[in-house]
Amino acid sequence: MVEKLISFVLFQIAWFAAVIGGAHDLDFAASSPALALFAFHILNNHRRWFDATASITSIFIMGIVIEI
Repeated sequence: MVEKLISFVLFQIAWFAAVIGGAHDLDFAASSPALALFAFHILNNHRRWFDATASITSIFIMGIVIEI
C-alpha cells in the first residue's frame, strides 16, 4: 500500500513539473522528472524489462518521426 502511495505522489510531482515546465517553454526541465520516474520504475521492476525496452524504443521512434 505504501509503495502505491509513493508511486502516486511521485507521478503527481512529475506531471506537475511537466505541465509547469511546458507552460514556461522549459522542455528539458519539464520532461526530466518524468523520465527520471520512468527510469526509477524500470530499474526497480526487473520483470518488465522487455516491456520497458519496447516502450523506450517506440518513444524514441515516435520522437524521430514527429521531428521529421
